Amino acid sequence: MTDLPDLERRLHETAAATPPELRPAILNALTLPNDERAASIGVIYQDERTRPVAEVLIDLEEDRALRAAVVGELRRLTRE
Repeated sequence: MTDLPDLERRLHETAAATPPELRPAILNALTLPNDERAASIGVIYQDERTRPVAEVLIDLEEDRALRAAVVGELRRLTRE
């Protein structure tokens, strides 16, 4: 099992590695209402260049708390 400090470190590293130009689209997709979020993820998945991002977004659908943490981290990085 991953401990919390390790999870936070990995979350920060992953968000920081996300290209800045993709952060707003990912943030938008993560904050949409359920039905719209699913449709947005589907659009992201259709493009082979962004399919890995969509796969992460799909994984985040299974964990609301983790999704919220990713939203927070992306918002923080967007403000910097």
